Amino acid sequence: MTALALRLRQADPTFLLWAAGMALVVAIVLTPIVYLGITSLRHPDSGALTLANYAKAFGHPRHLTALTNTALLGLAVSVACVLIAVPLAWGVSRTDMPMKNAVRVMVVAAFVLPPYLGAIGWILLAGPNAGMLNKLWIAATGSTGGIVNIFSFPGLVLVMALYCFPYVFIFTSAALELVSSDLEDAAHVLGAGMLRTSLKITLPIVAPAIMAGAVVTFLETAALFGTPALIAIPARINLATTQIWQFFEYPVQIEVAAAFSMPLVAATVVLVGLQRLLLGQRSFATVTGKAQERRTVQLGPSRWRCRH
Repeated sequence: MTALALRLRQADPTFLLWAAGMALVVAIVLTPIVYLGITSLRHPDSGALTLANYAKAFGHPRHLTALTNTALLGLAVSVACVLIAVPLAWGVSRTDMPMKNAVRVMVVAAFVLPPYLGAIGWILLAGPNAGMLNKLWIAATGSTGGIVNIFSFPGLVLVMALYCFPYVFIFTSAALELVSSDLEDAAHVLGAGMLRTSLKITLPIVAPAIMAGAVVTFLETAALFGTPALIAIPARINLATTQIWQFFEYPVQIEVAAAFSMPLVAATVVLVGLQRLLLGQRSFATVTGKAQERRTVQLGPSRWRCRH
């Protein structure tokens, strides 16, 4: 029996299971990325190493515009998701807002619903010619045209934000539910109002979680294909995913598509690293000498009336 076989027999079964799992994950994740990188450097005919694929992928202004549009779209959707999700997460996690369970269910519904189905629904509602909202506007005002056009950059941002904001909501609500009320109580004692306390105390504590959710949202936005295919292509907005799809039209340019994909891979690695740096080992909890207490904020007159 070899020394290696003897060590394997004496090894902890838990360690062996962990090592096998890690090897499987590495093989599943790294193998296609490594092969993608190799393909991007391969000549389509001879198979020799070349940078011609990169020159072709990034030598056309339309291709560079696709990357720029994707970056702008990711930033716009991330900002929109933060504006939607953070107040909603604060209301659900830290206030006596009614119908919290219903709000959580709707957020989960937006999370599990395929974004392209939502895009189809918004096309039926806000299409420039046959959208129901535009039809109602024309019937009510006698106007010759509709009021909204989903086939536009703002329309694309709206549709994608409505189905990506749960990422920010989940990160933020989880962080808010772990924050103690002690610092907020101290701020109230010193005369700070609810809004100032939320902006000066609560928001900075959960800011890393918000940023992490925004990073995931950016990556999801850059990777989506269904919604851009339904809205961006008719709107003549070229994005990275739709451009990669065009490389597979005749004549197929697999090597060029691989080269064009590498900036997306690099952006994913950088942003995932940034997310881990932001979260780190943070527990989003304040350390005090007594048991932490988390009290809900009483909304008072601003709390709408409804039956529970």
